[in-house]
Amino acid sequence: MIQPIQKSDTRMRRDLSAYLDLLRLGAALAVFISHVSWRQLSGGFLWQLRFIGHDAVMTFFVLSGFVIQYAVATKEKTLREYEIARLARLYSVVLPALILTFLLDRVGIAHHPASYALSAESDPLFRITAGAVFLSQSWWNIAVLSNIPFWSLQYASWH
Repeated sequence: MIQPIQKSDTRMRRDLSAYLDLLRLGAALAVFISHVSWRQLSGGFLWQLRFIGHDAVMTFFVLSGFVIQYAVATKEKTLREYEIARLARLYSVVLPALILTFLLDRVGIAHHPASYALSAESDPLFRITAGAVFLSQSWWNIAVLSNIPFWSLQYASWH
């Protein structure tokens, strides 16, 4: 049974941490399988498992909330500490994702432009900037180049 977090606790129990890591791995694999099942990627192989992707993404959101609550309860004592730690966690993923997306899109478009929705590639500076400041899913649905799953980071960053 999972015990409530006490203010005196400073470290997550090893068994709980391992369980959460295993849960995250399982959710990541479920998202991967649901994407592989897309007709465009595999001809529809595993189409029966496509539905599990949504639940896996929701699992990530719930886990994120748990981790944020744990950090606030045990580590980050002030709003400033929380903001700095949160932005560091987000940007450690966001910046590499934006850079790799831009670079790999340029290579991909040069080799096979038909694979890209070129409308999503228009005005890349605007799209990357919207993603970098977490606004690509706020008022509009702005595709961050070809990185369609990037929406989930944008959505989760405000929660």
